[in-house]
Amino acid sequence: MIECLCGNWCWRLIEANKSTWYFLLLLLAYVLYLVFGAVVFSLVELPYEDLLRQELSDAKQQFLRDNECLSEEKLEAFLVRALEASNYGVSVLNNNATNWNWDFTSALFFASTVLSTTGYGHTVPLSDEGKAFCIFYSVIGIPFTLLFLTAVVQRVMLFSTRRPVAFIQHRWGLSKSLVSGVHAFVLAAVLISCFFLIPAVIFSAMEENWNFLESFYFCFISLSTIGLGDYVPGEGYNQKFRQLYKVAITIYLLLGLIAMLVVLETLCELQQFKKLRKVFYLKKEKSEDQLTIMDHDHLSFTSMSDQGASVRDYKTDLSPDISPIATSDSPVVSGMWKSPAASPRRLSDISPQLRQLKSLAVEEEIKEDFKSSRSVEDIKNASIEERILRITGYYGYQPWSSTNPVVEKPNKERVEVKVDNQIGTNVITVESTSRQQKVRCCLCWTVAHLRQALWGVTVVLCVCFSWTGSTQLAKITLRELNVPFTLTWFSTSWNCLVFPLYYLGHLCWNKDRQSIRQRLRECCQFLGDDGLSVKTLLSVVAPFGVLWTLTSYLYLQGLRRIPTTDASALFCCSRAFVFLISWIVLRDRFLGVRIVAVILAIAGIVMITYADGFHSHSVIGISLVVGSASTAAMYKVLFRLVLGSAKLGEAALYLTVLGGANLVFVSIVPLILLLTGAEDFGSPRDIPWHSLCCTAALLLVFNFLINFGVLVTLPTLISLSIVLSVPVNA
Repeated sequence: MIECLCGNWCWRLIEANKSTWYFLLLLLAYVLYLVFGAVVFSLVELPYEDLLRQELSDAKQQFLRDNECLSEEKLEAFLVRALEASNYGVSVLNNNATNWNWDFTSALFFASTVLSTTGYGHTVPLSDEGKAFCIFYSVIGIPFTLLFLTAVVQRVMLFSTRRPVAFIQHRWGLSKSLVSGVHAFVLAAVLISCFFLIPAVIFSAMEENWNFLESFYFCFISLSTIGLGDYVPGEGYNQKFRQLYKVAITIYLLLGLIAMLVVLETLCELQQFKKLRKVFYLKKEKSEDQLTIMDHDHLSFTSMSDQGASVRDYKTDLSPDISPIATSDSPVVSGMWKSPAASPRRLSDISPQLRQLKSLAVEEEIKEDFKSSRSVEDIKNASIEERILRITGYYGYQPWSSTNPVVEKPNKERVEVKVDNQIGTNVITVESTSRQQKVRCCLCWTVAHLRQALWGVTVVLCVCFSWTGSTQLAKITLRELNVPFTLTWFSTSWNCLVFPLYYLGHLCWNKDRQSIRQRLRECCQFLGDDGLSVKTLLSVVAPFGVLWTLTSYLYLQGLRRIPTTDASALFCCSRAFVFLISWIVLRDRFLGVRIVAVILAIAGIVMITYADGFHSHSVIGISLVVGSASTAAMYKVLFRLVLGSAKLGEAALYLTVLGGANLVFVSIVPLILLLTGAEDFGSPRDIPWHSLCCTAALLLVFNFLINFGVLVTLPTLISLSIVLSVPVNA
């Protein structure tokens, strides 16, 4: 009894101070993260520091041996003086005498780093007057900069985030959280491309001793206002147009900082981040004279089943838009019922229950609709919430799926068969016939599953070897001919053959044969009311074509830099990325297995990077393949969001249209690359046609089996076949 009372008391204490416990947990996690960073940095950097110290000591001793007239004390004094001057941005080298640190453009660059709190530290004030003015200038300038950036971000957010999100939400009828999540992802991708990847390429070309990784590192350190100062552009000895270069860098840092703040503000407005902040923040104290809207203290939300029962009982009293209305005579909420227990309740406190009740009402109504009618017409005319629930498979119902065979159960009614013979009338009851039907059903079930297992093994092996063969042949082709985009275009164009192959199979195995015109007309309904039109090509096919091309191109670029085994293993992370993006975009349930999959995918990426060594060549290759897996996951999620579940013929037609559009509209890009010399494949005799065509053919087989293998086996086996290709590639 005492233990029970103590346990209840401890539980009440934890519940009463839940915010404090969450904050202590956050503090502990932050301390552990600091310790984790310290351990990793120490393990990685300490051997390099020890090696550098040893090399510097050996160089110093060698210099003293070569110059015996110079004592070690004089050398130490000279080095101390040279290092002090270097700390102030003054170099003792003769070839750096023309680069002044305090001309106008350098001073402008310094002022921008001070006001943005980046502070590289490569140039500092030399005089006491300069240090005093820097303090005064920063005290006024930093708040002034924050005010300026806040005003700019507020105006940019209006045009880049709020208005586009509101327009898409009202135009397509999507939920705000869904549109905000997709918009935040797209905005972050644009930021990374325009302010990290492209500037990194430019800096690696402008700076003599910088590679792509060092340039990307500088962009991140600068725009995140860390400003370590180990890499500062425009400090080279032979820098051309140095003053103009400094001004351009100043403008880039200012625009990049604004873009970073816009993206961070957009992410902070997401519902997921708001819920996360509420867990750790203190609850705001509300005044006691706030408006009460109900005569009871709380709504009795006891369990999900009770809530569902309440919704079913009172479904006729509910309104699609639940809006609270308070009056002095009868303070009740429109669209809700009163609880038997009555006491005051605040509007701000009741709003979570209102939202939860509305969600339950929608779910219960959708369940009833799906139980009563599951026709395609009803689904097409359904609301966007119903379509999203159908697309995500929320209720486990996929109306167009034909992968699972349906076995009708035998009739359990009593059957009497009367046989007249010399002996008499024999009555055969349902027990004997039921036993025979069960045996027959078990045999049919066993044969069907055995056939499905054999087909599954065949499809798994075909998918595995087609993916492995295409990867190996693509690697060989890129060694002989460095044309990754042309290879991407050539392989994608072969998708034109998917629908003809599908129609050939339709004629061979389908009893109800249709003409190709009828089949095309039926499959074109999948693209919308307009069918296959110019509007559909621009609004539906073109975006997915860009994602398809980007996925293949990034994978081939990464394949040039890392082994095929690493590339195949990294590309398998796309399934984990599908879970993550579906949670953000489609609001799928982020189950424990999916969380583990995402964590293992990230851990695998880090381990492969560590195993290959943190040099720029492997890091760039790994980043490209991970980017390819991310775009592939985005392709799948957006396909489910925009087009939903497709029939086999519709999927075949879509791939054919995708390949045809690539063949017609993208053909000019390889031609431009050839004329500019970016990709040179020489004369037609120099082209390895055998490996090029074999790569495209194997990719066609791979795409065909991925999309149509669900006819004969389970989708899980197809996903496992891609994982199986990793050891086969090895």
